[in-house]
Amino acid sequence: MSYMSYAGALSTVILLPVLLAIGRGRFEWKVDRLLSGLTTTVLLGGALTALVTAILSPTAHRFILWDVGSIWGMQPDALAVGFLLDRVGLVMVALVGVVGAATTAFAGRYLVGDPGRGRFMVWFAVTVAAAQVLVLSVNLAQLALVWLVISAGLHRLLVHHGERVRAQQAARMKFVISRIGDLALLMAMAVLLPAAGTLDLVALAALAGSPALAGAAPLAVIGLMIAAMCKSAQFPMHVWLPDTLEAPTPVSALMHAGIINAGGFLLIRCSSVMISVPLILDALLVIGMITAVLGVLAMWAQSDVKKALAWSTVGQMGFMVLQCGLGAFAAALIHLIGHAGYKAHAFLRSGSPSAAMAPPPTAAGGIGAALAVYLIAAAAAVALVLTLQQDGQTHAGGPLLALAIGLALAQVWTAGAGSLAARTCVVIALALAAVPLLSMVHAWLGLPIAPEPFARGLSGALIGGVVAAALIGLAIISVLLPWLALRLPALRIHARDGWYCGFIAERLIRCILPLPTATAKALS
Repeated sequence: MSYMSYAGALSTVILLPVLLAIGRGRFEWKVDRLLSGLTTTVLLGGALTALVTAILSPTAHRFILWDVGSIWGMQPDALAVGFLLDRVGLVMVALVGVVGAATTAFAGRYLVGDPGRGRFMVWFAVTVAAAQVLVLSVNLAQLALVWLVISAGLHRLLVHHGERVRAQQAARMKFVISRIGDLALLMAMAVLLPAAGTLDLVALAALAGSPALAGAAPLAVIGLMIAAMCKSAQFPMHVWLPDTLEAPTPVSALMHAGIINAGGFLLIRCSSVMISVPLILDALLVIGMITAVLGVLAMWAQSDVKKALAWSTVGQMGFMVLQCGLGAFAAALIHLIGHAGYKAHAFLRSGSPSAAMAPPPTAAGGIGAALAVYLIAAAAAVALVLTLQQDGQTHAGGPLLALAIGLALAQVWTAGAGSLAARTCVVIALALAAVPLLSMVHAWLGLPIAPEPFARGLSGALIGGVVAAALIGLAIISVLLPWLALRLPALRIHARDGWYCGFIAERLIRCILPLPTATAKALS
């Protein structure tokens, strides 16, 4: 299939679910089942085609639909609408297609009998289609425009049950924080366009680190960072996410498994520009680490399944941003894919009695044994990275990424079955295999490699040491949580309320955008 015909087929894959959703809204009593099956088939077919194309195609291809900038005499493709068909975008299209198919099929059954079902399905399809366009955007301006469409669609879905006061309150907070992210993204575009003369993503990647962008890069990267923080719920912009659970379950699944990844995707797509400002990478390290710690502790303290899943998303997005701060953008992309699959499944089955929260698994082997395996796995991964780097090979993230991998994989040991010796061997083997595998994936995706923190000078070394200590401390705390729950009940109370960040944010937002009188009375 030629890339022009592929782009045409891709346009059909993106638009057809929207048209089918409109049909479901008008004729659901006659042909709902047929249209539901067609929608799922189209989304899964597009996902499979995108994945096969990503595997078979060694290079990126650009397909321009409309060169808008030519109207104002700009250089070719400076402002254009089209598709960027590279491995990163195609892999993300496959992810959006699978998550969109699962959540769309579930939503059709979930809302049977709801008088607003037709309207809901249209907005749901528009949001999924916009997410597919987002990950294939050829231009930063196009990405920002689709970003706004996704935000508008998600807002309509969040207030589907407009009579619920909590839903209105959560959507209002999400609206305010999203507008902060939008302004930050527009600021980045306003800085980049005069300096580079283009907003084409391929051209910006080629200009990264050049004198042309030397003056504009810091401010632009700050804007990109703030936009990603708002979209992917990073501290202190994370407060909107745990309060959005008043929306129907399909919305929660789509948001936590798909839309929340937009911030991470923005960092990955603009990775060449991001690594040109090492100080911002250090800031991402710190922000991701704080978000991860807050999310993990708050998740542990929840008694409600969906609330625990929401805080789990906050923690996982923190780890993803931490990986971007390490320059390990391939690891961040793999993290997004794994988290999306797990979280979609978890939310879509959250109403099942079998989805109840399991007790902490660390008691099975004892606290001492669990801590030992955590440290052994981390040490094995770090040792491998240092050995391979001595042989002249480069691994994005370096020892810190290896430490994070070892600590994460050690959780397999705490939840696994079999003898202690067998589980320990499996975890160490996974830790040793993960580092070279990530390097291969990084090269396959064609992503740039940033200097690891300890090679960024004194500030990077200091921040790297703090993050390393925080990773080990988080591992120790997660193992000791059952013990801490009995001896420090106040810790659980504070963590359950998210350390009161949401209350503070709500008061600040009420000063900017007061609640309607009826809503304020209902909340009082």
